[in-house]
Amino acid sequence: MEGKLSLPYVSVNKKLPILMGIMFLCGMGYEYVLCKTGFYNVYTVNEGQKAAERDIRQREFWREIREKQDEKLAEYEKRLKRDVSIKEPTVPFPKDFGEREKLIQENKL
Repeated sequence: MEGKLSLPYVSVNKKLPILMGIMFLCGMGYEYVLCKTGFYNVYTVNEGQKAAERDIRQREFWREIREKQDEKLAEYEKRLKRDVSIKEPTVPFPKDFGEREKLIQENKL
């Protein structure tokens, strides 16, 4: 708009120090109320409890993982012992073909 209906030009530089002072006082009052009501103490305790619960859940998770790994290891060792207990041939495999032919003729192989 132009003329008498136009908005007047307002310098922000003149109003800024007053605005900063008002905002500082509002922030100071807000912090005073939060400190007096014990908000920070309650918030700190609640966050500590959440962190402790999170830590407990994480420890239980890793304990379960270790138990599963131990079970699998025990099962593997049991299977390994069972597989090793299979009897191996009593006649060793000959190193050259001539010995093998002799063993075949003697019905040992």
